[in-house]
Amino acid sequence: KEPVAGTASLGFTVDDLDKTVSDLKAKGTRFVMEPTIRENEGIRLVVAIDPDGLGISFAQVIGHG
Repeated sequence: KEPVAGTASLGFTVDDLDKTVSDLKAKGTRFVMEPTIRENEGIRLVVAIDPDGLGISFAQVIGHG
């Protein structure tokens, strides 16, 4: 058997999550999680997938609750 490759994910902090999502959707990016407030983390988070199916997260800091 050939070894199976692992997985990886990337994450970026952005200034304007709504604009980032809008721009990426216009380019055909698929999302597996719509913008979600993560109060305990002080962020809004969205997750897209790349052409290989790996997750890419984008977060906007909203401050701690």
